Amino acid sequence: MHWDKIVAFAAMPDRTGSDQVKKNLPLRPTQVEIAEAFADLLKQVELAHCEPNRGYIEALGLKVPEKK
Repeated sequence: MHWDKIVAFAAMPDRTGSDQVKKNLPLRPTQVEIAEAFADLLKQVELAHCEPNRGYIEALGLKVPEKK
C-alpha cells in the first residue's frame, strides 16, 4: 500500500539545492500515504504473519513449533 510511491521518492537523486527540492516536493507521498504504508508494514510483521525458519531453528538444536 503506497510503497511504490515511497520507493520511487526515496530513489530520487539526493540533491539539496532549492530548485531540486521544489521539483521533488510535489512527488513526495502525502503524510497520510506514509502513515498508511507504515501501518501496513507493522501489520505484516506481526508474529501471526510470520513463518518459522525450520532450518535455522533446527540448526540451533531446537524443536520447530507446530502450527495451530
